Order: sequence, then structure tokens, then C-alpha cells
Amino acid sequence: MNNVWVVNKTDKELASQWNGKSYNFPPSKPVETPLEAAQNILGHGLDNKFEFVVRLGWTKDSNDLPQAYERLSKFEITEHRPKDYRATSPAVDQFPVPVLDKLERGKGTQAAA
Repeated sequence: MNNVWVVNKTDKELASQWNGKSYNFPPSKPVETPLEAAQNILGHGLDNKFEFVVRLGWTKDSNDLPQAYERLSKFEITEHRPKDYRATSPAVDQFPVPVLDKLERGKGTQAAA
């Protein structure tokens, strides 16, 4: 396996460089990336992610580490191209008000004849 797919599930684009090449990870868009780039930019496959969150500038001291690790965890890395990711809408569990047909209207909704 030479390439992996990276989906940035944050709301900010990540731009980085590795081996003289620029890599951009826009929000919600699957990006095909060499495995080595995912390992060296995002720490893919490694247990200790400290150097990666520091290098990305997401932490300045140990108080920032939980938020930095949380942000890094929002990068999904898979071997196969994922379906397009879309962030969940705040109205996901809401349904539109149905439009009633003229025959379904009750008394008082029709003009007097």
C-alpha cells in the first residue's frame, strides 16, 4: 500500500509540507496522500503524537495538549476512498412542516361562499 485517504473533519484547512511537497487537507474532502506523508504530517500509525501536534503549532504547553490531540483525532485516515464526508447539519433530526392539500384543510380554512 503506497497511498491512503485523509478526511479532515475539522472546520479549518490544514496545510503542511513533507519531503519538499505541499499537502492541503480541506475540510470534509477526501485527499489521497502517500502513506509516508500521512505518517510524517499526522503521525498515522504511531502511538505518540506529541511531536506532530507541536510541529503543527496546535499546542504551546501541556495545558493545550488535550485540545490538540482532540483536533488531530478528527483526521480520518483509511486505505480506501471514503464516501464524501459532510458535517452533520444542526437540523438533521428536524422535519419540514407538511403542506396540506385543499381537501385536507379543516373548517374555517376556506373562504365563505
